[in-house]
Amino acid sequence: MNILVGTSKGLLVWEKSKGNWAVKKVLFKGMPVAQVYADPLTSYWWASLAHRHWGQKLHFSTDLGNTWQQLTPPTFPQGAVL
Repeated sequence: MNILVGTSKGLLVWEKSKGNWAVKKVLFKGMPVAQVYADPLTSYWWASLAHRHWGQKLHFSTDLGNTWQQLTPPTFPQGAVL
């Protein structure tokens, strides 16, 4: 069993072993993780990073945090007027 905790310094993965909880992994070290979600239907992990310069970036992992992919953010069509 894991508990995912987003912090201003990264994503902490806590694991319970022999009745005790301990940090198993620290992911996205030094990056603020605003939200994190473990999808029980797909087993995907989702993490939203709050980049101060680039804004929010959404990442997902299909292998319990071993590798991550970043979703391409939506863009305005070329020539769109705001």
